[in-house]
Parts: sequence; C-alpha cells; structure tokens
Amino acid sequence: MCNVPILKVIEPSSTRWLAYERCVERVMKILPSILITLEHIYKDSGDLSSMAGGILLSLRQKETILILNVLNHIFTLLGNLSRYFQTEDHDLSNSVLFTDSTITSLENLDSFQECAEKTDKIVSTLKESGVHVDEKENIRKSVKSMLLQYVNKLCQNLRTRFNPKAMNYLKCYKLFTKQTSTSTSGPAINYNAYIEELPISADNKSALLLELPVFRRWIDNMKVTSLQDVMMEVITGASEIFPAFSTLAVKLLVAPVGSAYVERSFSNLNRILTDKRSRLTPCHQDCLLRISSEGQDFPDDNFWATVYKEWCKQPRRFLD
Repeated sequence: MCNVPILKVIEPSSTRWLAYERCVERVMKILPSILITLEHIYKDSGDLSSMAGGILLSLRQKETILILNVLNHIFTLLGNLSRYFQTEDHDLSNSVLFTDSTITSLENLDSFQECAEKTDKIVSTLKESGVHVDEKENIRKSVKSMLLQYVNKLCQNLRTRFNPKAMNYLKCYKLFTKQTSTSTSGPAINYNAYIEELPISADNKSALLLELPVFRRWIDNMKVTSLQDVMMEVITGASEIFPAFSTLAVKLLVAPVGSAYVERSFSNLNRILTDKRSRLTPCHQDCLLRISSEGQDFPDDNFWATVYKEWCKQPRRFLD
C-alpha cells in the first residue's frame, strides 16, 4: 500500500551517541507504514488496541508530523557536529567554522519552511493511502514559536560548551598547518590576527609574532604533513628554536580532550562481556577489548601454523 522499505523502528538509548537522530530519521522514513499498522491494531480490538490508539492519536496529527520533520533537521545538524569531533582525523583548525555554521543554521531555523512543505507532502501521501490525519489551522506559527524556545536553549548550551576563549585557541591550529599547493591558491591567511585573538599576555603575543616569520618557513619545509605530527615535532625537536610556539603547541594538544574514546571503549566492553561468556578471564577480556578498540594487523601464515600446533596439543581435537 505504501511504497516504503521494510525497516525496523530504532529505539533511542541514553547511553548511545546520535540515538535520537537515527530514531527520528527512521520514524519519518516509514511513517505511513507505522500509522497504517497502528490503525489495523486499533481496529482489531486486541490486547494492544488501547496502546496503539493512544500512539495513533498523537502521530497522525499534522502538528506532530511537522515537529518530527523539524527535529529531524535539528538532530542531523547536531549529529554532523558530534561526528566531526569524534573522528580521529578531523581538522581542528576548521572546528570554529564548523561550530559557528551549525549554531547559525540552528538559530535561523532557515529550513522551517522547507520542513513545512515536506510535511504537506507527507500528509497528502497519508491521505492517498487512506490514513486519517488531524489538521488544525495556523499550526506553523505555533510550532515555530515553540521550537524557537527549544533552539534558543540549544544554542545557549552550545555557546557555553564552545566558549569564545576556547574557540580562539582552536583558531590557532592554522598556525601549525602546512601550506599546500591547493591552499596557497586561496586568500592569504592572516596569522597575526590569530595570535592577537589568543587569550594570553601581551609579552607572549609579542614572542609569537617575533618567531612567526621563521616558524612558518620552517613549517612549510617539514616532511611530516599531519597536524599532530607537526606539533609534536615543534615540541620535541624545535622547542629551543621556537620556545613560544612550543608552549602554544602543548596547550593546543590538550585543548580537544574529550571522553569519546573512553565511552566507545565502554560500549565495546558491553558487547564483549555478556552473560553467556561467564568463563571469560580478565586477561582474555583485556585482549579482546584492545582488538575491538584498536584493531590488529592481519596475521601471517606463521601465526596460523603456530595456533594450529597449539590447538592440536589439547586432547580430543582432530580435524576431519
């Protein structure tokens, strides 16, 4: 009846990242099928009819569908920001631009009109499928006013987490970024402006500005390319030549400290240590957790030959 794929509804979890984004996205993708199923359950008058009827009364309102559409857009923006900071190879020098663009998109709610038009299409599709939709007049204004309050609190939370002082530090990652052939074709980078915005003393700013010309030539001639390798080389190999930039590199390396890796390790541990694996020793558990979190190189033929010999030493183990 509805030309939608067969998908499972995702249950949100407070211990998983981006769970609500995936949940709302999945609900919007299969909303016609959900409403039709709820109607059939309600009309059958079975044990779940009252529960299905309550959910149906909420989901088939046009106001609810519009809210879910806008939340889908908001959660997508927040999910992209979260994924950006969780990846190991993200460019910290562009963190300020990415964060500012996310907050600006949230504040303006520039996609509200697009979400409202998408809601009208969904409602038309539901009506063509025989699903009744409760429509109220002038819901756009009331929904937008309600969502603006939510978005304002959300942006206030983001500004607290990404305060200007920390953002000014993140901008200075550009000072340690090598200039490539593609980056030199664009507008010139004003390194002096990054240093002036740093929340440090005037003497430290003067020391950085004094080292800057020679430091930038030294950076562009380095063999290493990654930002972390460049900063580690400054700290370990050029601290006497560039003491001011060496001190700045130490501060920048500890700036993006977070708990993403630790939380990811807890999730891996929960998948490994189950009730059925009651004989798993702490040593084996530690090895499995390291493999799951960090990965391992593919073993060579000698490794498998050694494993097979050890396996054959145990009694009653034979291959057909």
